Amino acid sequence: MITNNKNILHVGSECIQCHYCEYTCPKKAISFKKNSKGFLYPNISNECINCGKCLQICPILHVPSSNRPIESFHGYSKDDHTRFTSSSGGFFFHIADFFRKEGWLIIATVFFPESKECKYVTSNQCDIKQMQKSKYCESNFTQILQLIKNALAEDKKIFICGTPCHMYAVRHIFGNSNNVFIVDFQCHGVPSQTLLQEDIKMHEKNNGANLRDIDFRYKKTKYSSLTLKLEFENGKRKVFRYNEDRFYYAFEKNWILRDSCYQCKFSSSHFSDITLGDFWNANKYGVKADTKLGHSLVYANSKKGLEIIKKIEPCFVINKTISLIPYPLFSKKSSDVNKQALFFEYYKLYGYKKACDKLFFSKIKFKSILKKILRKK
Repeated sequence: MITNNKNILHVGSECIQCHYCEYTCPKKAISFKKNSKGFLYPNISNECINCGKCLQICPILHVPSSNRPIESFHGYSKDDHTRFTSSSGGFFFHIADFFRKEGWLIIATVFFPESKECKYVTSNQCDIKQMQKSKYCESNFTQILQLIKNALAEDKKIFICGTPCHMYAVRHIFGNSNNVFIVDFQCHGVPSQTLLQEDIKMHEKNNGANLRDIDFRYKKTKYSSLTLKLEFENGKRKVFRYNEDRFYYAFEKNWILRDSCYQCKFSSSHFSDITLGDFWNANKYGVKADTKLGHSLVYANSKKGLEIIKKIEPCFVINKTISLIPYPLFSKKSSDVNKQALFFEYYKLYGYKKACDKLFFSKIKFKSILKKILRKK
């Protein structure tokens, strides 16, 4: 008999989808499947012998109490094109490019328009430029642990960038190896790929063509705004503010995130070598940030991270902050959890579009139209 308190199902909603349990199960009894919300969670087969190994090694059950940065910096790439084609100031590209030139294998996320999915890939599969920019959906982490293990066994070196929870799992599993360099970022939380795919399919139907490219942080309009750009194979291009797209609005409001995001242990503690993010609140710290093309806040969380920041410093206009800036907190309210539960209840009953419209989008659309009418007057 399978007993939940003796296997990975005991972790429940705290699961971050790192796949370490699946990777280490001696009976191969664990596999990951999408739940009703579209998120990947572990399933247990009858092969399970309740040995408890999955609970013993689960990273989420062994998170240290806290971790503070060593130093914090702010700035942007000296190359305007790199800065413009990045979500913030362009640090990811230069760091990844530095390691690529040193012969390291680069691992990060890429969104694939054909399959409408986001997943971790290597620099052997995709160019680093495809790894730039934010992707606002859950990324499949299935093969990465085995890939890292195989690479290290062959004496290869790994640079990996991902969400704070996934990068903590990498740190927990592979330790402080000099052959693994870890970068994470300030994370708002992750929606499911299923909802993003439904949103894209709706836009494809409205525009009569398949998606060719997506940009979740389009800078052409205004860097300080949250803007989505969709390009289609028939040449059409659509640009939406966050409150003009169902998926983007629900994501920004914390209504469609993974369950673990509402109890995140990694917003105030990062276990990577470097943490990247936007310096939205620069004025609060007395910094006059030029945010026209993007401005980054960069944390050195380890001595390795600090050394790399200094090595790539010639690529940037960069300054150390006057005082150590604490990690930004992306706190979630109990009302967000309730809204998430209500959204997925509607989703189950009515489907994606109607669930959005009934819950929030019809009201937002009405207010937007009303504002346009009043402006004309």
